[in-house]
Amino acid sequence: MNIMNIMKKKVLVIGPLSSGHIQNWLGHYEENNVRIITCHKFLGDCNYDFRCSFFINQFISFLLFPFYLLYQFLFFRPNIVHVHFLSSYGLLCCFLPVKKIISIWGTDFNGRMSKNRFLNRLYCFVLKRYDIINAPSTFITDKLVSYGFESKSILTLQYGVDIDFLSSFISEIKHDEIIFSSIRNWDSLYQIEELIKVWEDIALPNYKLRIFGKSNNPKIIKKISQLVENSSANIELVGFLKGSQFYKLLSESRAFISIPIMDGIPLSVLECMALKLVPILSDIPANHEIACTLHNVFLDTPLNAQQLKDLILKIVLESDLDNVINVNHDYVCKNADIRVNRRKMFQCYNDLIKKV
Repeated sequence: MNIMNIMKKKVLVIGPLSSGHIQNWLGHYEENNVRIITCHKFLGDCNYDFRCSFFINQFISFLLFPFYLLYQFLFFRPNIVHVHFLSSYGLLCCFLPVKKIISIWGTDFNGRMSKNRFLNRLYCFVLKRYDIINAPSTFITDKLVSYGFESKSILTLQYGVDIDFLSSFISEIKHDEIIFSSIRNWDSLYQIEELIKVWEDIALPNYKLRIFGKSNNPKIIKKISQLVENSSANIELVGFLKGSQFYKLLSESRAFISIPIMDGIPLSVLECMALKLVPILSDIPANHEIACTLHNVFLDTPLNAQQLKDLILKIVLESDLDNVINVNHDYVCKNADIRVNRRKMFQCYNDLIKKV
């Protein structure tokens, strides 16, 4: 065995590997030995030692996961643990007797703690079991502080996007049609069904709605597909794409649409801002934190067809939106460079390891 590997410390990463977020967080991290465990079904490639405990379906997998988790923990004997997603893995891993980081993603936190007193107390109890809480936005950090958590135990950081890679896709030449791209997944909180329905009422010539994303729910997939098929509006259902194929198609857009009813700071929004697309966003705190407000680019929830139509016309007709685009792009370069933010997280790893 390589003597350098023996000297390295051990980091156990736990979370939904299928989303791709964990791989992006880690990049090509070689400073310490990493093992990833997940109970989500995962059929993709991973450059790290990963173990998957998916069995039959997601419900059964989560029921069995605590036993598998304990086995892996005792066998691997990590120096620190990094857990992703509070409302599932965060709850199941809080008992592990080791220095721990919990990364909140946004939808696993927003709305749940403020609307449900029991969940508020449960999540606060769970979060206190972690040494560091990684919040993806200042809005979530402020919420945590209001619940009594010390700011020194909170790392406000979204891992960010690859600025250099995305810059190669920025295009000044747009498609003959004026394309507006919906970039979020198809779960109900992202209002994709509502967007398809109101697009029919907009009925503007030469305007196309291009829908990216996916759902793990076959019923939602069928419903979205039928809505698009039966619509008389100009809607293209693209679905889920990865890598260069996705960014090349996305860069043809004039604007992007992200209208969840609650959120953290989603990477897809940061990517679109890095591609210099005009934002159309739901009027929620997280979006105000990251998007330029020199012009009103925010929509009420539930979605209103006339408000969306007015905003689309403004985006097409106004010539000074380049200022909004450039301000948003500069924000991403300054705050969401994945190389810079990875180093900050890895420094957090090292600081925790020193305390072991």
